[in-house]
Amino acid sequence: MERKLNISNMPQGHGIDEATIRNLLERAYDKLNDRMHGELLMDVHFKEFHKTGAKEEVETKVKAVVAGFQFHADARDWSAEKSVKTALAAIEKEAQRAIAKKKER
Repeated sequence: MERKLNISNMPQGHGIDEATIRNLLERAYDKLNDRMHGELLMDVHFKEFHKTGAKEEVETKVKAVVAGFQFHADARDWSAEKSVKTALAAIEKEAQRAIAKKKER
């Protein structure tokens, strides 16, 4: 199965492991794809702020579209990995609420 996962502006700063971030995104994609029926498209966009020495704050924006639902989340942190984890946790929470609402009908 080919993932429809679009990643833009991946941070290239100090201490950022691109493979770890990509792995987090792929696992979250697969998890969401298993829960929601239909074709999943996930867009992830990074933006860097406030460079101070070797550190820079990273904002992650995630958008997932599946089965007529659109989920949006964003998070900021000094660690790109934490920013991604926070945004993905928010997407999962939105998806769980959507699944619960759909089951109530």
